Amino acid sequence: MANNDLKILVVDDSSLIRGIIRNELEAGGYQVIEAAHGFKALIKASESPQPDLITLDVEMPKLDGFETCRRLREDHYARFFKHIQDNMVPVIFVTSHDTIEDRKKGFDLGAMDFITKPFKEGEILKAVNKILRPENRLKGLTALVVNKNSDSRRMVSDCLRREGVTTIEAADGVQAFETMSAGTDSIDIVITGLLMPHMNGDELCKKIRNELNLKELPVIFLPVVDDKSELFELFKAGATDYLLQPFVKEEFLARLIVHLERTRLNKSLRNTLEQVEQFNKNITESIKYAKLIQTSLLPNLDEVKNYLPHSFFIWMPRDIVGGDIFYTYPFEDGVLVAVIDCTGHGVPGAFMTMIASSGLRRIIRTDQCSDPAKILQQLNQIVKTTLQQDTEYALSDDGLDAAICFVSDYREPETSDSGGLRLTFAGAHLPLYYTYNNEIHLIRGDNISIGYKRSDLDHNFTKHTIDIEKGMLFYLSTDGFTDQIGNTGRCMGKKNFKKLLLETSRQPFQAQKDMLVRALEEYKGKRERTDDVTLVGFGFEDDIQREIFAG
Repeated sequence: MANNDLKILVVDDSSLIRGIIRNELEAGGYQVIEAAHGFKALIKASESPQPDLITLDVEMPKLDGFETCRRLREDHYARFFKHIQDNMVPVIFVTSHDTIEDRKKGFDLGAMDFITKPFKEGEILKAVNKILRPENRLKGLTALVVNKNSDSRRMVSDCLRREGVTTIEAADGVQAFETMSAGTDSIDIVITGLLMPHMNGDELCKKIRNELNLKELPVIFLPVVDDKSELFELFKAGATDYLLQPFVKEEFLARLIVHLERTRLNKSLRNTLEQVEQFNKNITESIKYAKLIQTSLLPNLDEVKNYLPHSFFIWMPRDIVGGDIFYTYPFEDGVLVAVIDCTGHGVPGAFMTMIASSGLRRIIRTDQCSDPAKILQQLNQIVKTTLQQDTEYALSDDGLDAAICFVSDYREPETSDSGGLRLTFAGAHLPLYYTYNNEIHLIRGDNISIGYKRSDLDHNFTKHTIDIEKGMLFYLSTDGFTDQIGNTGRCMGKKNFKKLLLETSRQPFQAQKDMLVRALEEYKGKRERTDDVTLVGFGFEDDIQREIFAG
């Protein structure tokens, strides 16, 4: 059959992608028909003459690629593909979602290949030719041919070798089992007679299944008698298929090619999955190492306890690394606490935290700036210039939200006597929460983020001050709590979060931390974490205040 007698159904919701694939396949001599989604694909597949192969996008309106493939395997549609072995039309997924999970799902549905968008010129045609016009398609497979008759062994081996299959011969079951025991991974199919000296074929098959635990290895019998009860016993022993002797070579070869091709595809799939899993493992290990680097940017909590003894810190990235960080720094006359929520989560968010952390350290440690509003202003300038967002050719439109507090000993202007502790706060889209007298209060940050192309490079952030009273507790948080979706399908929201903070504020700080984490898990239920979670809580006692902020 010439290529131009073969028809390909191209299914993709993008007319541009369909056109590219059509041009490539038509140049290769194939007929091409198109469908914009799964339902149209099923209709086209039912129309005569049926396609010999289908390329499927995964994400499509109305009916996605996986569901379309599943329906094509149902009897209602499979009956239209009687010209194809097992009535299973070959399917190639052409998709931008080429993950381990998607591949497993696709191959479970009978897909023969995955091609990732954007694909290279000629890649589609090569994949189609490999399926419909294979050359030496069984090369690399090995068959064990077992028969007491040397002529029968030779005939079977010759047929297989012409298809590129490597053959190993054995005269009986004992010799065959010894060969397999020495290297089970190298055998892809066993073709055996039934009655042989020392060990018959059915006993060999049982030992392959039970002792070598090769449950999926094709074992094909070549009996000489069509005895139904005998054939039944063969299948009980673990036979995959049988063909009576004498047989027509073409029929024999057609049967074996089906099993060998399936073996080849399974082996290729296993190799591909192993490669993808190894690739995924390498990436995961790299990200885990990156977590160590990101964690090293956070304050040492044992040291923090020296100047914030009454505090807790919750830092839970949604993925291995995340886009949230917190920061503390002790000045001679006070202590600074900051919480930052960068664009995104995972690796992109973690990259942004590196910029944010570096900027904060420069402003606070090097320049010794403790004014939260000025820190935010300078951090905004650093982020925008680092990402070249102050230029017309900026590529990145990323940024961050932040909340910063500075707590210091307030001195009366006239007497220089201590007036107690004063908290200064400034925020970029993030608020300050504090509880006092069994009530919770919220001070909003400015309605502007740090970074991003459209933000004002020289924005002056608003500064808020609070004279700290005994019993006041303060909280800085990213939106991890408030944006978490629960079993009801709704976000926790600020109202519920404030209620939660007020309820837990009556407890010691470690107990607060445990209760808050537990409450988040209970609210989340079976749903995935929505975002990174960072929450800092702190308070002050009179005796500790004097020790830390005196002078």
